[in-house]
Amino acid sequence: MKAPARFALSSLLISACASGPAPSKAATPAAPAVETAAAPSGTPGPAGAPAPAVSPAPTGAPASGTGPASASAAAASLAANSAPGPAAVAPLSADEGALLYATACTSCHTGEFVAGSRISLKGWTGEVAKMRKWGAPVEEEQAAPLAAWLAQKYPVGEAPPAAETITAAAAAATVQPQGHARRGKAEAGGQMFAQACASCHGAAAKGLGGGPSLVENPVVHQPERFAKLVHEGKGRMPGFDAVTPAQMDDLLAWLMQPR
Repeated sequence: MKAPARFALSSLLISACASGPAPSKAATPAAPAVETAAAPSGTPGPAGAPAPAVSPAPTGAPASGTGPASASAAAASLAANSAPGPAAVAPLSADEGALLYATACTSCHTGEFVAGSRISLKGWTGEVAKMRKWGAPVEEEQAAPLAAWLAQKYPVGEAPPAAETITAAAAAATVQPQGHARRGKAEAGGQMFAQACASCHGAAAKGLGGGPSLVENPVVHQPERFAKLVHEGKGRMPGFDAVTPAQMDDLLAWLMQPR
């Protein structure tokens, strides 16, 4: 015998209320996220922890060192390295070099000394600059060509000539006084010196760029050698062959005066 439908529905409701709601399975709470600073590249993280992911550069972003600024710097560096260096200075001609060398160098230096100085173009450039400061008669525009001429004439790779030797007796003779009686007139000698010699040797004979000092110079005490130098000249110094023996005595008398 079938129960009425209302009775069946009531029975189901009663049964449901008696048993209560089915317990729901509690969700396991998630572990709280711990924010950690990403370790620098190449630095290992905690044991077992995966290495932090590196975010890729945005699409279209230039790689390091390839931006416009880097490209400009690279172009500037290339242009600087490609720029031609300073043009080499042409040396003086053989005749011009020999003439300037004779007038600017040999008044103080012997040819042997210069020929033995095998130095580079840079070295000669420095030497010429130094000599100009000390009064060598070399114009500014002549300095570089003269240095180039010297470097060409006396190359570094070529052995210098053998040095001349001199005996001890000959060396002593160059400074040995010859004993000269002061029979000249110092006043007349001073006037002659002022007219013909002071422009190179200085008003007081102490040297002035072009000529050496004659104060207590051994040659002043060697009348024969002094007369030879005055008559024939030496280096840039011209010869004065018209000077008489009496005038030579006057010059020596003035030069031998104490200063």
